[in-house]
Amino acid sequence: MRKKPYRLKDGAFLLFGIFLLLLLLTNTQLAMDGVRRGISLCSETLFPSLFPFLVLSEWMVKKQAGDFLGKYFGKPLSACLGLSEKGAASLLLGALCGFPVGTTTAVAFYERGEMSKEELQRLNLCANNPGSGFLIGAVGKALFGNHQAGITLFLIVWLSSLLIAVFLRFLYGPIKRIPQNEMANPQKAPSASDFTTSVKRAFSSLLQVFSFVIFFSCVSSCLSAILANYKLPAVTGTVLAGILEMTSGISHAVTTLSPENAFRLTAFFVGFAGISICLQLFAIAEKQKLPMGPYLLAKLTQGGLALLLAECYLQLFQPHFEMAQSMATFAQNSTQKMLTAGVCAFFLFSLLVYIPLAKYTKKHPRAKKKGLSH
Repeated sequence: MRKKPYRLKDGAFLLFGIFLLLLLLTNTQLAMDGVRRGISLCSETLFPSLFPFLVLSEWMVKKQAGDFLGKYFGKPLSACLGLSEKGAASLLLGALCGFPVGTTTAVAFYERGEMSKEELQRLNLCANNPGSGFLIGAVGKALFGNHQAGITLFLIVWLSSLLIAVFLRFLYGPIKRIPQNEMANPQKAPSASDFTTSVKRAFSSLLQVFSFVIFFSCVSSCLSAILANYKLPAVTGTVLAGILEMTSGISHAVTTLSPENAFRLTAFFVGFAGISICLQLFAIAEKQKLPMGPYLLAKLTQGGLALLLAECYLQLFQPHFEMAQSMATFAQNSTQKMLTAGVCAFFLFSLLVYIPLAKYTKKHPRAKKKGLSH
């Protein structure tokens, strides 16, 4: 039997795993503190803001609420974004309910034969964002002192997500619809056991979310301590924590930055969503084998767009934030320049990668089979 060839990517993951092992072994107390903080985030913030929405979204899909949303609200979105009515319904549920509802809804439609693999891949790029309950309640009210900040963040994330969807439609064209007579396995009539099944599936998805949050909170705690030893700016550890895990990054931003800079970084974090959310979504859609590279590029671009929109909001309205935990430890002007330069670099890099990717998929048929182009 021929052995599988060794790939450079496998060696990189192996070295990264060894690095994390040594990091945790040499910083056991910090790792334990990170686990405690992750458990606190899960129990005090994520569980009350995510679990009810996960249950309702699972139940709504089983009760064919996607048909209702697609019929009455999906047609305008379908025309603008090039999605099917099922895809528009997944986008709406993902926006209202938050992670990982967009992906779980799209996967459910795909498994029922009501959505193509190409549309599932495209929705994975733009239909996964923090929910309204998390942004308005947990982030806006609890951290920034008013609901207006949370509502603004929700609108920023929603608008940046729509811009990504419009860009994908312009780049790859509209999704090819599945004809009605080709849909397999029609949905059976709803029963009373649907709600029980929805609760079980929602709790299982939430456990996956908690596992990733706790692990990355542990890793970010150790990495932040290493950066502090080299006397790097506080924003460096905050950005690193937010890239790894969104909720930890927001918590770091609130406790170490001025209110305005915390709002800017929070907008970027909720747009990008973090590596932790990325792994959670791909764990849920593991059977579908979705490509991760396009997802990271799309979320990186969305994070840049969210930061630009947040900057416009701050300049136009000049809101007042009352953050009890705020400890501004450095000058606002220097940090603002750093953030502006960073987002410009992120945004330009993403655009430069998207255009060659589009040309590549048009020339290579194998890329088209993977759903990278229409």
